[in-house]
Amino acid sequence: MRIAIMIAVAAGFCRSQTRFEVASLKPSPTPPTHMAYVMNDSTVDLGTISLKILIQVAYRMEPYQVSAPDWMVTTRFDILAKLPAQANKTQIPEMLQALLAERFGLLVHREAKEQQVYALVVGKDGPKLKDGAADNSHPDMAKFLDGRRLLSKIDTEDGFWTMTQLDEHRFFDAPRMTMPELAHTLKDYVDDPVVDMTGLTGAYQVSLEVPTVRQMRAVRNASAATAGVASDPDGGVSVFASVQKLGLVLEHRKAPVEHLVVDHAEKVPTEN
Repeated sequence: MRIAIMIAVAAGFCRSQTRFEVASLKPSPTPPTHMAYVMNDSTVDLGTISLKILIQVAYRMEPYQVSAPDWMVTTRFDILAKLPAQANKTQIPEMLQALLAERFGLLVHREAKEQQVYALVVGKDGPKLKDGAADNSHPDMAKFLDGRRLLSKIDTEDGFWTMTQLDEHRFFDAPRMTMPELAHTLKDYVDDPVVDMTGLTGAYQVSLEVPTVRQMRAVRNASAATAGVASDPDGGVSVFASVQKLGLVLEHRKAPVEHLVVDHAEKVPTEN
């Protein structure tokens, strides 16, 4: 009897950790009055966000991995939720899954679809990566003050990522980064999704020279005027060459990619 009680209490504790303590979800007004994207250890505040993006966040999917009806892209919602006292932001996706199921009756299934991708793989000479900085500080941070202009700094669960520029050269740096996170970043510089197939499970220091917006636009305009797409779509600055300096390779191939298919969802959520 005592064991049964302990199991029941543990199960109740686990369920409480996958649900928000309090959650308000309602359609966004037109025109929108609240623009926000905040997710931390205590609060979720998402303003004017589409249901499709909510599903992407909840199931940790890229946009191309979610198959959903058009109305999920255009219909937007405001969410304000409080996490349980013992929870943290790493549990937010599972809490959003529960919220979507409860409020929209969301039903989904997963299936593999073969498509053209860039596979991020280890090069023939092995990876040239250093272990991620344990204290989340970048060992080369001083160089950012040596003429570089800080364009952006993104806080992550493990630390931060930065984008800096010097003349026509743009640099991406991260003191700690997993290979799936790197694949997610690289997708902005190539013409197909990037999938991590390195088999590397750690967190590493990553420094890359990447093309500027102007360089990307110039190459895309040139590609649109000619038959086919350039094999190296970033033009003068090769993200392919930058990746190779890390002992990695981007290989263009067809591969099965997991997709999330929406089977059912109500257009109007239940009341708070």
